[in-house]
Amino acid sequence: MNRFNQILRYMYKPMVSFLDADHRTGLKLFNRELARHKFTVLATFAANIVSAIFEGSSIGILAIAVTTLTTQDLGVSFDFAPPVIRTPLIEWSQGLTTSTVFLALILFAVIAQILRSIFYYVSRRISIRLERRITQGLQEIITSKIMTMSYKTISQYPSGFIESLIRQAGRMAGLISALNTLLLGAVLFTVYCFVMYKTSPSLTGVSFLLIVILSVGLTIVVRRLALYGKKMVVADIDTSRLTVEYLQLPRLLRVFNATKYAEKRMNMARNEALMYKEKANLTKIAVDPVVDIITMISAATFLIAGFFLAGDQSPIVVANLLVFLLIFYRMIPQIKLLNQSRFVLAHVLPSLKVVAQFYSRETDIRWLNRGETCTDINQPIHFNNVTFRYPETQRTALSDLTFSIPPHKTTAIVGSSGSGKSTLLSLLLRLYSPTDGQISLGESDVSSISVGSWLDCIGTVDQDTYLIDSTVSENISFATDRHSQDDIIEAAKMARAHQFIMGLPKQYDTIIGERGHLISGGEKQRLSLARAFLRSPSLLVLDEPTSSLDAHIESEILSMLNEQQHLLTIFIIAHRLSTIRNADQIIVMDNGKIVELGTFEALQSKQGAFQKMWAEQYRRNVVDTDINFS
Repeated sequence: MNRFNQILRYMYKPMVSFLDADHRTGLKLFNRELARHKFTVLATFAANIVSAIFEGSSIGILAIAVTTLTTQDLGVSFDFAPPVIRTPLIEWSQGLTTSTVFLALILFAVIAQILRSIFYYVSRRISIRLERRITQGLQEIITSKIMTMSYKTISQYPSGFIESLIRQAGRMAGLISALNTLLLGAVLFTVYCFVMYKTSPSLTGVSFLLIVILSVGLTIVVRRLALYGKKMVVADIDTSRLTVEYLQLPRLLRVFNATKYAEKRMNMARNEALMYKEKANLTKIAVDPVVDIITMISAATFLIAGFFLAGDQSPIVVANLLVFLLIFYRMIPQIKLLNQSRFVLAHVLPSLKVVAQFYSRETDIRWLNRGETCTDINQPIHFNNVTFRYPETQRTALSDLTFSIPPHKTTAIVGSSGSGKSTLLSLLLRLYSPTDGQISLGESDVSSISVGSWLDCIGTVDQDTYLIDSTVSENISFATDRHSQDDIIEAAKMARAHQFIMGLPKQYDTIIGERGHLISGGEKQRLSLARAFLRSPSLLVLDEPTSSLDAHIESEILSMLNEQQHLLTIFIIAHRLSTIRNADQIIVMDNGKIVELGTFEALQSKQGAFQKMWAEQYRRNVVDTDINFS
């Protein structure tokens, strides 16, 4: 494996000597994926080399054939051949006429070209399959990185950026084409240089000077393409970010009459990306005509100079010049191939850098399956002097919280907007870790428990209901395949959703649309409750679980929760205080601190913050009826 990577680094060296640390990190990631398919890579390279050898052989044989025809001297003709095959050729031609040798050489050249084409096809076929596998592998690596990042980290990126990042990872596979082109062009270039040198050393020297001039000019082009590529990637990411954000907000855009505004911003970002793509393409298409003109002028100069300097030997000299020019013309495309690999690299570099910067970011918490396994949450959860500040901010969201969540009891959190309720919930779900202090399960710090197993013990109903564009069954069984249809139906009955589901056109097989827009708000909330119940959690976390329900359905669900209370722990955030009247403890928060803690009756008797909240809701006629939690 290490030897294989050393070979790759050697091949990259002429193309990447000017790259920065991020680019090199991206190349390491690419090499690691490429090494997984090293035998396929080696097969591609081998087919390229064999193809190049047959290409060079066909041109070399044609040169020998033309020289044979013009000089009528087989000894002179075979001087073109490498020493290793010169003697066998001379022995083979003994007793044959010049015409016979000429025709045989032409036949050999045709056969060599056919074999070259076959191996070239094989090389391209393997390369295409390899590129698909590398694309798939790189995109899976980035997708895995995204999915294993903590919520704290991944939430810092816009969703459109993440979507674009996966596509940028796929573009890195373009390096396969660059490597393939580089290898094929380099081998053919070497073969042609050898044949040209055998034809005319002096003209070969002049040709090399021309090639150096072309390479310097193309270096300027490559730098410009790299600049356009960088701007194109930035514009492409902006396009994805805006498109994903706006297309997820169809209601908001129409309610605020902002469809034209969104359309304008999306089009501006997309048009900017297309503009840089156009500039890059216009730059690239100017290369071939310029190279062709220089090549033709050089060829004409060689022929005219040879004609006037050859004197009486001009027919033979011109014939040899034509052989040289044939080889020269066949070599020019290989020079273009070598530079094409630089063009591809210039196009891929910006994607390489963006992906490497993202991939290099370290995960900041023990995530998913790292840590001890938690099978259930049947011990008290303790918050000990917990303080929390959001990343990259100085504002303290929670300050020195100390309380416990007893098992098989109901703990309710209340407070005004911005008091820290949702932040507290995020810490309980371990989407974030405390800045200071400790959260423990019994005597064990929860940071020693794997996040994946911790979350498997929790059923969550968020204030914002998230549903996917799929069937009712798939929404209830989201992210799990271990439950039967009977389990799904039972969970729906617990959430009082079965009745409305049976009234849908295809019942549990009804597709409810993106974010569940084909059903009502209360129906969405009941599906979210059913999803939580299906997991058979030992801790049920509810963030305003009945906010969209009518009083009758709310009463049924709260009664059902009371029936389940001896089996699980309930942690609930509530705005309607009537829903938590008989909770075992109520925590009142304000400005990130706990200001009161106790039962409903005890808090009312204090005539403090809770009593003020209750009185205000009562005055506004928000309290519907006295619905007991138990």
